[in-house]
Amino acid sequence: ILNQSNSTIYLLIRAESAGEGKKRFFRLWNYYFPMEEPMLFESRLIFLAGDLSHDRLGLSEEIWTTVSETVDSILHAGANVRHYGRFEEFLGTNIKGTKTLIELVKEGREKEFHYISTVSLHLLEKPHGLGLFFEDDFPEEPHLENNYLESKWEAERILRLSGINVRYYRLGNLVGHSKTGIFQINAQDNAFLQSIQGFKKIGAIPVLNEAFIDLSFIDQTSEAVWKLMSTPSPLRCFHIFNPHRINLKDLAGAYDLERVEMEIFYHSFYEKKELLTHASYIGNPRMLMTSPLNDLTEVILNKTGHKWQSPELEHMQKLLI
Repeated sequence: ILNQSNSTIYLLIRAESAGEGKKRFFRLWNYYFPMEEPMLFESRLIFLAGDLSHDRLGLSEEIWTTVSETVDSILHAGANVRHYGRFEEFLGTNIKGTKTLIELVKEGREKEFHYISTVSLHLLEKPHGLGLFFEDDFPEEPHLENNYLESKWEAERILRLSGINVRYYRLGNLVGHSKTGIFQINAQDNAFLQSIQGFKKIGAIPVLNEAFIDLSFIDQTSEAVWKLMSTPSPLRCFHIFNPHRINLKDLAGAYDLERVEMEIFYHSFYEKKELLTHASYIGNPRMLMTSPLNDLTEVILNKTGHKWQSPELEHMQKLLI
């Protein structure tokens, strides 16, 4: 957004003060964009100390009113994204925060709401028919015990009933930058990366021939989100993931892992509870019976000139840098 627009951006950051929030922002900027000079954009950044889980985002009445009367678009990307933990841990950020932002949209000037969701909602869809999950599909109700996915489902449900102008961006399996490999600083909370770490520890990976893993490089995914945000379209929900999928065999080659038949693998490593937590399809292969599609999204992205990098061996080997 900073590179491709002239927008002024209000940033809600968990901090005791706007000054502390600014320091935290620039620390993270230097980690993710070491070659970029943040001061070039400083005049377009307004830092707000607050918290999605607090009433009115933890903002004063004055700041809340200013924001409601000034901003014309809200991008809600804040979330607890761990795929494990108690449901209460997801309530504040993922659900209450969404409700509060709906209140903000309804006050002041007219606004668009852009919600970052997850294409993994397809795992909540009961397998039926061809097992395909399209952009306009929404699971009737969760049937899989995953508190993160349930919280994202609930947030989408609330938004669909809110009556506000919403666009949904369901992201795929986010991985590092397509060129540098730099990825989230808290990699210990990333279920996919932790599953690879688990496979490496035991030196083996199950035989599963389906190409179900998308490596959605963070730079190309964020570019896709911006292009969809700024392109008029009747489509309100987008599936944004790299269509060039890989399978577990590709990961086996990248990390020199022994391939073991699924049933033998499951019984041999059942005691590795942390691995089953991060790669739950091992104990429940029915999860792979529903597949998300992004055909309509790709039609729009192709018209904008967006291209996805097909994952190569070096990309897979950079996943754990």
